[in-house]
Amino acid sequence: MSIWDIYAVLHTTGPLNKIFQNVEQNNRNLPPIIYTTAVWLEASDGSDDNSNLELGLGDFIFFSVLVGKSFASGDVLMAIICFISVLVGLAITLFILLIKNFPLPALPISITMGLLAHFTAKYFIIPFNDSLQNKLIFI
Repeated sequence: MSIWDIYAVLHTTGPLNKIFQNVEQNNRNLPPIIYTTAVWLEASDGSDDNSNLELGLGDFIFFSVLVGKSFASGDVLMAIICFISVLVGLAITLFILLIKNFPLPALPISITMGLLAHFTAKYFIIPFNDSLQNKLIFI
């Protein structure tokens, strides 16, 4: 899914580029598939810079599915770890987006971090925590 997101956003024949070209050619409004928010940054010369951050609504769905799958596994700690890692990945993506000012796919960093956190929690953190609880050692 992350590979498709990279293609869709960055490649010249990707669907997102085709949508943007169609919108520009026909002078129409962008369809409601992108969540846009304004970010005000203070430039080094003291002037205010108004930048828009755009994130596809489909990205929110995949973030929710990953965190929901972690929660459905039955361990709240795993879901919390996965949720925090997805948010950190999203923050990293948005930070890079602010610096580069170029469209970036939101899925690769966040989903990779979320999956790594999910499997790390499932196979290392949760068993370690359970073994400590069996020995009545609480952290």
